[in-house]
Amino acid sequence: MAERKLETLTRRRVRDFIYQTKLIERIVRDIQNLLEVLEEERFEADQIYLWDDKEKLVKHGVNYREME
Repeated sequence: MAERKLETLTRRRVRDFIYQTKLIERIVRDIQNLLEVLEEERFEADQIYLWDDKEKLVKHGVNYREME
């Protein structure tokens, strides 16, 4: 049971860190810089989608387990 709590705590802290520091946006920008993507072809990663095996793109930030 303690392992389960540690897993949950770790996952949530990593998720929160990624969100608070806008890490995904920075990664996308850095990759575009490294690949020398032209300015007019660049995009910003300001939207996050989840992918499921049924509906394809689904809204993030929803605990789907609670909906079952």
